[in-house]
Amino acid sequence: MSKKSICIAALCCLAAVLVCSCSSHSEGSSFTSALDSVDAAVSQNSVEDALKSLKKLEKKAYASYEFLGIAKRYFFLGEAKLAERVLKKSLKKNPKNPELSAVYANFLLRKNRLEEAFQISLCLKDSRYSSIYAECVLKKALVAIENGEPVLESAFNSVSQKKKNKSAEIKTSEEIKEIFCSPDFISVYKNAFDGSDETLWIFNAASIFMRGGEFKNAVALYPKKISSNKESLFWGCVFFDSGLYAESIAVLEASSRLASFAEKTDLPTKTEILSLESDGFYIEGEENSSEEIRQNLIQNFSKIPPQIYMNSAMFAKRNGNFETEQKLLEFLSANFPDYLPGLAALGEFSLEQIKNQHEDFLSQKIRNAGLKTLSMEKKAKVPVVPFDSVLEKLDSIIASQSSEALVLKDALFAQKNKLDKTEKPVSDIWLMLEKNVSAENIYPESVLKHCVFSLLNENSESDAETLFDSYYKSKYDFLPEDSPENLELWECELCAWFACKKGNFKSGISLYNFIAENYGNRIVALNSSSKNSSIINAFVNLGVLYASVDRLPEALDSLNTASAKSSEGKEKSEILFRIAQLEWKQGNLYGASRALKYALSLDSENNKARLLQKKIQAEK
Repeated sequence: MSKKSICIAALCCLAAVLVCSCSSHSEGSSFTSALDSVDAAVSQNSVEDALKSLKKLEKKAYASYEFLGIAKRYFFLGEAKLAERVLKKSLKKNPKNPELSAVYANFLLRKNRLEEAFQISLCLKDSRYSSIYAECVLKKALVAIENGEPVLESAFNSVSQKKKNKSAEIKTSEEIKEIFCSPDFISVYKNAFDGSDETLWIFNAASIFMRGGEFKNAVALYPKKISSNKESLFWGCVFFDSGLYAESIAVLEASSRLASFAEKTDLPTKTEILSLESDGFYIEGEENSSEEIRQNLIQNFSKIPPQIYMNSAMFAKRNGNFETEQKLLEFLSANFPDYLPGLAALGEFSLEQIKNQHEDFLSQKIRNAGLKTLSMEKKAKVPVVPFDSVLEKLDSIIASQSSEALVLKDALFAQKNKLDKTEKPVSDIWLMLEKNVSAENIYPESVLKHCVFSLLNENSESDAETLFDSYYKSKYDFLPEDSPENLELWECELCAWFACKKGNFKSGISLYNFIAENYGNRIVALNSSSKNSSIINAFVNLGVLYASVDRLPEALDSLNTASAKSSEGKEKSEILFRIAQLEWKQGNLYGASRALKYALSLDSENNKARLLQKKIQAEK
């Protein structure tokens, strides 16, 4: 073929395309004009003319938007059957078209034709109209609950319509809640959010991930846009609980830029936002920023949780501001009389004042010379907190059957006895148990826990073990090493300790490892002092167990972790002494000497450390 022939052929093809394009545009324009004529007839109340025109247009319609235009007008005229006929016809020509499917599925939903709607909506999953699919699944789940059918199977699959099973057990609200907390519904909630932009749906999806410990998946749902204080608080909590504290702070701070944050409304949510932000700064090591937020809350908000005052009191204590600490603790006891951590701190403050009355030799010399150190002057300004007044406050709570207050009172008494160098009779522990027994071997958990540890401290190990065993057997029907995840932390710790005492080291190591792996990565700030103590004990005991079988590198690793988590002087000094022993055993005299030097700087009365230090110096 010549070049000229090829050019003529190409021009003919191009002309054909242009003609088709013009024809298509012309037909579309014509169809739109016809619909405009129908709209004009409707506006003039010429319903019959409008219907005739629409029926003629049905035969000409091909594109999805044309069918939708006809169906829309049928719906407007109240001709639902004719509209449905058009939608069915259009879906035959354009199967799984999202716009047509969305309109038809929505129509079927409003007619309560749920199974048909579900079938049509399947193609809408993960599309811009996904909320219709989500609505179908959720409604099917509710119907299944009502009919006593298997919920997940019925909700996600096509089923024939069944009558309600009259013999089916009615589910409680908690049981229904558990059904909708199933991970199977996560995709449904995501679809509901994507199609509606309603934040509660994405909250549901993220909450189920968080509940299952799937923090990364929960964080991945963050929408990158915060439009309300409640959204800020929710995502701040998600990031915080996922250990992403800097990200949590950023999300919480974003709420302060919202117009709604400046309004004097929704104060409880704003209080929670600032409280969590303060905790985030504390964990990130920015204590001054944390305290600045707390002071903002104290000065500008009326209803503040007691934890805010408590944290500010602890900040004052760490900075040697004893007068502020005392004022805050007294405020707590007066305004939150049932808040036990506040009373515990006030009791310890009072005990510290009693302890300071017995000054060391150097302090007495300075005072006798008519001088005072800065520390002495600070403490002299602080009003005395009578120890008996703290006990009276606890007695008023104990009267209302608070076993936790009873335990706290006993613990404070034990500390007072140590200061007075008075031994507590073991019989007092049994008396406490006797007064709080509700049935044979059944006691309030807080009382039993306190008494078991008190017996151990008094070297009554056999009695402690008997008491704990009877408690354990009444509560659980499995061996602790088989299901440690079902135990409380303190229960797991005691099970491990007693297992080792009986010579069952395999079980003991298994349980201590469980504590180390599942609680060891948490920062001290997220644990109460008792919980952090349990974690430290687990690492120390693991170190001792590993050392006993010459697994020295693992023993050192466990003890170093325990040392890093400990902040109490004498305890940390003891751990460092154990580390020094292992370093010495491995021939690392430098490492041992360094650990001993640190141990003695924390506790100059650690004679075991001083003796080992002399032995090492003799070897050099």
